[in-house]
Amino acid sequence: MKGSIAMNLKQITYFLAVAEAGQMTAAAKQLHMAQPPLSYQLKALEDELGVRLFERGSRGVRLTGSGQQFMTYAQQIVETVAAAENAARRSGEGEIGTLALGLTSSAGDVLPRQKLQAFNRRYPQVEFALYEDNTYGILDKLRRNILDLAIVRTPFNDDGLASCRLSSDHMIAVAAASQPLPATLTIPDLKQQPLIVYRRFSSLFKTTFAEYGITPTIAVLCDDARTALHWAQMGMGVALVPATMAALASQQSHLAMIDYEPWITHMTLVWQPEALHNPLVARFVGQLSGGESEKYSK
Repeated sequence: MKGSIAMNLKQITYFLAVAEAGQMTAAAKQLHMAQPPLSYQLKALEDELGVRLFERGSRGVRLTGSGQQFMTYAQQIVETVAAAENAARRSGEGEIGTLALGLTSSAGDVLPRQKLQAFNRRYPQVEFALYEDNTYGILDKLRRNILDLAIVRTPFNDDGLASCRLSSDHMIAVAAASQPLPATLTIPDLKQQPLIVYRRFSSLFKTTFAEYGITPTIAVLCDDARTALHWAQMGMGVALVPATMAALASQQSHLAMIDYEPWITHMTLVWQPEALHNPLVARFVGQLSGGESEKYSK
């Protein structure tokens, strides 16, 4: 085989220009070059392939059978290269690609839907790979670079992470229909209540009760806020859960807001600071933060 990979994209582009124009002079003008160099490149291409691509005549040039076959593939090559260049550019600018996003079980109902929908409309070729776990599992994956970003609920260890706040929730007391509650409760009000505690917040609650000199009655300690709601609705005690989770309680349940600011929790978008070197991550963070929310790293 005389010719193979030595041909270049420039020669293919020249070939297509001549094939479409049907004349060397017209093609050279279109390509903004002199005719002799164009003729030289086409002759080099034919020598490389070992076939004649054009029949040359006084009125111009026309494709040979081999030239017609070559033209089909040449067009595909040029289109493929253009698509590859476009894909590389868009990927480099953060317009296409895949985002690995970690979510906690309580994140689904508080995701900034309008911002996510706006991001999807603007970058429809961005795909999301979702990973669901508890906060500790999500943060472990983030630190091991399995995830690009994560949405978790405070409190959590944010050492070395950058973040922006997405939403805030008061802590809510949820009780069965048979156990009325006032609209608002203070920390001392919880002293006499059998509590159902989502283990995620047990350290926070324990610290607060100690500061108030209260020894609470912990009726149930569980690993999921939905379990806490279920047991509360069975009349086993008063569940303490964030407002977005309390919204899942049955309509017959009694809800009371806990009037204590340190128990307000925040859904937070977190990432490793170096992740912003990825243009796609940077665009996503900018979309969800509005480009204005406080971002910090520790």
